Order: sequence, then C-alpha cells, then structure tokens
Amino acid sequence: VFPGVVFGNRTRHVKTVDAGVTFGELACQMPHEEKFRVLLVGAFRAFIPEAGAEKASQGGYVDVLGRSPYSLANGCLKAYAEADPDVRRGCHIEMLDLAEPLQLEDEREEFRFSEEDLQAILDFEPDLVAFSSYCWNLDAVLAAAVELKARRPSLEIVMGGRAVEGDSMTLLEEAPAIDAIVRGEGERAFRALLRHRGQNLGKMPGVLSRQGDEIRTVAATSPLADLGEHPSPYISVVVDPPVGGAMLELSRGCPNRCGYCTWSAERLSPLRFFPPERIEAEVRWLRERGHRLITLNDAAINYDTAHLAAAVDAINRADPDGEV
Repeated sequence: VFPGVVFGNRTRHVKTVDAGVTFGELACQMPHEEKFRVLLVGAFRAFIPEAGAEKASQGGYVDVLGRSPYSLANGCLKAYAEADPDVRRGCHIEMLDLAEPLQLEDEREEFRFSEEDLQAILDFEPDLVAFSSYCWNLDAVLAAAVELKARRPSLEIVMGGRAVEGDSMTLLEEAPAIDAIVRGEGERAFRALLRHRGQNLGKMPGVLSRQGDEIRTVAATSPLADLGEHPSPYISVVVDPPVGGAMLELSRGCPNRCGYCTWSAERLSPLRFFPPERIEAEVRWLRERGHRLITLNDAAINYDTAHLAAAVDAINRADPDGEV
C-alpha cells in the first residue's frame, strides 16, 4: 500500500503488485481484463495532527486517527488469497484505502463515501467489492452498497470485519444490496470465495449469503491453528505501510468470551500465536525500511508468558540496538 496519491481532499493508497508472481508466471497470466476482478476497500478518517505533532500511532480502534490509515486486514486477505496458484492465475486483486480528513474540531468521526470515492471503486471495473467494516464506517458502507448496486446491478458486494460480528443475520436481511457477509477470520473463506469466482456462496463455510429472497448460512470452520501458514502481508510486499504507521500481530484470538466483544465471536477464535521466526522477519523487514514505531494489535498479549517471552526475544534479534 503506497501512501500519498491524492485526489482532491481524499487520499488513496493503492497497491498494484501481484505478490509472489515470478516473471515466468507473469508471462503466461491472463490479461487483467480477462480475470475475475476483486477490489478490497478500507475506509477511514485520516487524523490531521496539530502543528508540531510528529507522531500518530495506529492500532485497534485508533486506526481511524492515523494520519495515513490503511487496512492491514485487507492486506492479510490479499496475501493469503494470492498464495493460492488458482486464485493468482484467475483473479486480479487490488486494494483501495480511502481516507477522509478528520480535524480536531470535527463533531463527526464516522467516515462518509464521497461521489469521488464511489467513482474510484467503479473505475476499477470490479466483479466483486469486499468492504472491511468497522464502527466508524459501517453506515457508510451500507449506504455505498445501495448506490453501487444501483449503478452496477451485477456487482457482487461482500462485507467482513468487526462490525459484522454481532447480529450478522439481521444485518444482511436489512441490507439487500449486500450479497454476502464473511464472519470471523476471513482468510480461508475469502480464498474459497475467489476460487469459485464469487459463485456458490451459499455453500461456503463462514459465509452468510443472499440467495434470492433467502438468507443462507454455513457454519464457519475453525480458524487456522498454525498461524505460520499465513503469508506475511509485509514480506510478500502486499502492504508497505507509511513510516510511523506499522502494525504487527503477535497472536490472534482471546481466551475470554465477553458478551460485548467481537474478538472471539461465536467462540471460534481461540488464542493462537505467530511463530517467533515470522515475528523476527517482519520486525526486521519494517526496521530496514525506516520504521521505529510499531503498534501491536493483540487482544491478549500477556496471557501466555512463555509465548510473549519468545516474541520479545524475536523482536530483540531483529532489533538488537533497541531502536524500535
């Protein structure tokens, strides 16, 4: 995700590299216009700091206040999907991060899609648009879906993210412009969706879909137990965050089952840990590119002392001088 492409008062971050593709594979790939075109959309408010403020951190709900916000979740989806040869051959996946400036005096913190934003989505000529949905953009995504469907009825629209983890059935029933909702960790479901080129949604685990007037749901499979199977969105060059805006996962899931929280929705997100080798490689990759501030996006960082100690050791190996 490369920052700094500005259209009017909105900022676009668009990644155009097909990660993991060799020149030999590239030579025999279908042209982009013949592939199933997929656009992953993130939508944020971009915090405009006061004069003299040098740092703005991202992480968790504070994404919305970052100066150059981007969707790490969408980067994970793209990296995992493109690790599949069939998806890489048959799909062209792009990421579009939309950032609406947020001034300190603004009363509204929620994102709104502009006409320019909607046109940017349609200009990609996608077959499928997938929105990463959170509390600050849920209403905007639902409104945008209605407008996009009106302009291009054949467009498939999928939602995922924290904002759909509550009553997703009611959400889909009340939003006819949405074709499907991916619940929980989305990598496996999203890859399966692209393998089928957006078809047979009613048979995919973890996907709640609209089939005519009927809502169909298939129970989600358990998330990957071995997080080492997830390609790094950084090392695979799917995401290149702005300096000061790097986010890192040491683990996923949570052992608690709090009713107000979506970190372990439907009891399908046990606490799991990324291998120390992955953490070391990502910290080294970020450090070599000038990052000295990394935000950790963990729900339960201190629940397992041994794993936390191993992660700290990995960070120290990647940053022996303690600069990060």
